[in-house]
Order: sequence, then C-alpha cells, then structure tokens
Amino acid sequence: MATRTIANGGGNWNSTGTWVEGFVPTSADAVVATATSGNLTVDITNAACSTFIMTNYVGLLTIDGSNKLTVTTTVTLVAGMTLSGNGTLKMQDTATITSGGLTIPFNLAFDGGTWTLADNWTTTGSVTCSNGTNTLNGNTLTIGGGLDVGSSTTTRIAGTTAIVMNGTGTIRTYTLPSFSLIPTSYINNNITINTAGTITFGTVVAFNRASSRVFTYTAGTLDFTTNSSTFFFYTATVHSTLPNMSYNHLAILVGGSVNVTLTANLSVTKLYLSYLSSTVSGTMTMVGNYDISCVDLYVNMCTIVALVSGYNLNISNSWQQIHYSSAILFGTSIKSKTSSSTVYVNYSGTLANLKLANAIFTDVDASGSAVPILNWFGGILTRTTNIYNVDNSHLPVVSDVKSGVDYVNGALTGTYAGGGSSNDVFGIIG
Repeated sequence: MATRTIANGGGNWNSTGTWVEGFVPTSADAVVATATSGNLTVDITNAACSTFIMTNYVGLLTIDGSNKLTVTTTVTLVAGMTLSGNGTLKMQDTATITSGGLTIPFNLAFDGGTWTLADNWTTTGSVTCSNGTNTLNGNTLTIGGGLDVGSSTTTRIAGTTAIVMNGTGTIRTYTLPSFSLIPTSYINNNITINTAGTITFGTVVAFNRASSRVFTYTAGTLDFTTNSSTFFFYTATVHSTLPNMSYNHLAILVGGSVNVTLTANLSVTKLYLSYLSSTVSGTMTMVGNYDISCVDLYVNMCTIVALVSGYNLNISNSWQQIHYSSAILFGTSIKSKTSSSTVYVNYSGTLANLKLANAIFTDVDASGSAVPILNWFGGILTRTTNIYNVDNSHLPVVSDVKSGVDYVNGALTGTYAGGGSSNDVFGIIG
C-alpha cells in the first residue's frame, strides 16, 4: 500500500499534480494530508483509496453531483477541515470511521461491512446500504435525507448505532414480490423519526426487533400512501411496542409468544398477523385498551392471536387465512387474552370475502357482524356468538337452488353462486 499526500497546491483528485508523490491514488493506497495541504476536489465518479486520514488538515474537501469517493477501510475527518458538495462518500469492508464533529453534506453509502462510529455522524444527505449486512456500531447516525436499504433481498442495516431521521426523505427496504412473504431485507438498529419535514415510506419498510431494537416516532409528517407502503414489524422479544404511526398496510410478525403493545387505536388498510416461520409457535398477545380496525385482515393459519377483552376488532371488507407453502394447515386461533371475558369481532364484508377454515375461537362475540362468521371444517368454538362451523353438508343442492337466488339453510343465509362447492358459495381458503 502506497501513501498519497495532498500537495500544498491541492487540486482535482484525478490530476497527478494534486499529489506529492505524483500519482493518482488507487483503491490500494492510503490518502493523507498535512497542515499545509491545499483544497481537494473529487472530480470523478470512481475515486478510490484504502484509507482516508485527514489528520491536521485545514483545507476544503469537495465531492459534488455524481462524483464519488470510495474508501475501503478507515475514514478520519477532522474538525479543522471543511466539506462541500452533494456527491457521495462510499465506505466498504470493516473499519473505524470518524466525522470529527463535522456535518457531512455528502450522501453516505455503506457497501457491506462492519463500521465502528468513533463519534456521532450527521449528514444532510441520504444514506444507502447495499451488498448484504451493513453493521454500524456505536454513537448516533443522524440523517437529513432518506435511508435506502433496498438494493437486494438480503440488504440490511444493523448494529448498536442509533439512527435519527430529522429531515425530508424516503425510507425503504427491499420490495417483496408478495404481501405474504417474510422480509429478509430489514432495519435492525434503534431508529427515531423526529423531524419538521416529511418521511415517505417506500413500498416496503421492514423493521426487525431483534436484540430489543426500538422504532420510535416523535414528530414529522409521515407519508405511507404515495408508495402504498407496507410496514413490517417483526420481533422475537417478549415485549414490543408498536410505533404509533398512521400506517397504510401493516404486518406484525412474531417469533414466539410475544406481547405487542398498542399506544392508540390502530386503523390500517391491510393488517397481516403471522409467525416468522411455519415452525414457530406461541401467542401474539395484544396489550393496551384500544380498538383495532382494518379494511382487510390476513392471518396466517398457524397464528394464535389474543385480543384485549372488551375491545373491538373491526374488519370492513375481507377476512382470510393465508399459509406458508410448507406449513401444516391448522387453523388460526382468535381469543380473548382474559378467559371468559369477551372480545368483539365486527365483520362488515360479504360471505364471499370471508375465507376461514378450521379456525379456533374463544370468548369472541361476532354479533355486530353483517353476516354470520362461517368457519369451514371448523375448529373448537368456546363461548362464541354468531360464529358457525360449517362443511359441505351446509351447501344447497344444485337442483334445488338457482344461481343468484338467496337461500336459507338453518341459521345460515347467503346467495348461491353456482357450481355446488364451498369454493363457489363462500370462497374458502385456496
């Protein structure tokens, strides 16, 4: 590894005259400065060095526009230097990085590795992550722009560094091809949104509560609608507080018996409740005296959900079970967290949008629903109202009922759609 020193006259990165040794740095070289080194401008998109250590430097470093400096190990900035431009400082591999207390105007890019923040880092630009897991440990990273962890299915940001978003930008992780999949791209740092600006959520934002990480919303405008965003909140810890935000779609995923605390009434478009894998068991217990409302409810077939007694689960359009392809298809369990104390499920959709099979209900009153809750090939019903276990024997005979004609079979009413199967009349899970 050769050393390249910024000359007293400074200049452009890609000029040999800028460097005391007369050579433009390569990715294998160490770049250093002296107290008399001149201003340095990164004038190319592929400037690179192994280390970038600015001890005693009092000059100006400029990285502007599409220009980028990639450092493969240590970055040391110092308080006496000045920074300018909106280009990109990219960091790779494993190193200690020091900001010198400067506010960084550049975008920051982390490209797979582990970094120790020797002090707090503040950027007015955005932060992007790529190439697997990016682990940041120590101190705080404050971001004035966006946070992009969405370059691939396995891109993640993790570690003990606290992240604060205090400006305007987009936060996103990798976009999943299906709403029902478990994300493998996620944020696993303590993160706080505290801004006077607007944070726009990408199509998917996945937050992993491993190691007791906390997602905190303090202030700012949140935009979940522009990208029809789904927020994945998943945790294997015993107790987790759901951040109080105005979600569009919300997925709560648990890795065992977990308490999920609400701090306000929850109202979303799509609500998805599931375990993290088909091999996980336990109960997802809701904590907090609040109602839960959604347009569409999706519950994984092996998930047990315990609701707060005396409060409501309101579903306005559809309610269905989904399942992992490898899962044993046993039913969802919906119950009160307090035995013999009622929870209220109010379903306002149609029978065609009600797709339940082999579910178990305990202490659930569905009398406020627009239709009977039909539980195909049903599980155990304990202290329930307006919930019925049904099977093929409850279907009308094809020769007796014409398509589109209302019928009554015992306590069950509906409209026969033709075909003579439970799929046609009620639309059970496929």
